[in-house]
Amino acid sequence: MLFIEGISENAMFSALTFVLALLGAISGMLFIKDKWKAHVADRSFRQLFATGGAPIVVVCPTQSGVSADPNRASTFEDAMAQTYIVGALASRGSFAESQLHDNIDDRMRKSDLFLICGPAGNSITKAVFEQVNVPFVFVQVEGGWQIHEVGGGSIFTRQETVDYAIVAAIRNPWNSSSRVWIAAGISGLGTMGAAYLLTHKSGQLEAALKAENLKLSDSFAAVAPVVQVPTGPKPGIIAVRSAA
Repeated sequence: MLFIEGISENAMFSALTFVLALLGAISGMLFIKDKWKAHVADRSFRQLFATGGAPIVVVCPTQSGVSADPNRASTFEDAMAQTYIVGALASRGSFAESQLHDNIDDRMRKSDLFLICGPAGNSITKAVFEQVNVPFVFVQVEGGWQIHEVGGGSIFTRQETVDYAIVAAIRNPWNSSSRVWIAAGISGLGTMGAAYLLTHKSGQLEAALKAENLKLSDSFAAVAPVVQVPTGPKPGIIAVRSAA
């Protein structure tokens, strides 16, 4: 019998077997945890974008001095927002049709709409804010734009490293059976982060809504601070309100 520092070969083999089994169990638990988190995230996404299979029209903005293409948003940040949206929908078997805001006709207005950008670059976003009582709005001030809470509440101003965006899911003012999702930042970073929040962090959004006794299927609006990190936009949520 071989002994190493007073421990038999059989005892060492048993200990090694136990350690490997324990590591396997831990790996299995982590795998199950990751799968559960993915399941919860996917469930949240499907609740947020429950359309009954109808295609979603992704309404892209145009910016002054930038050439526009119906399948290519007009800035890098807008293009990334469009990519997040179309990619997330496609990965779940949902069809998205990208259109410039200037090309949206009366028929398209009645569809489920995903609006990219605020009223400065997207005329459909502007029209929605004029027709729906969204609890947060864009206000043009000297030097740019701010987000104001309706009724004299909070005011959000873009900072050097932090942008702010309105994230919303509301009824379509042209068709009560359709929905409108909004990802609109004060600048491009906010728009990109808002789109990422809606399409990749719906579980985070669901938790914030739950704290306000709201559900993903309700009409709501939120303000999202967005910072840029090496991996992309990092959105948060600092205010959630009902938009019923």
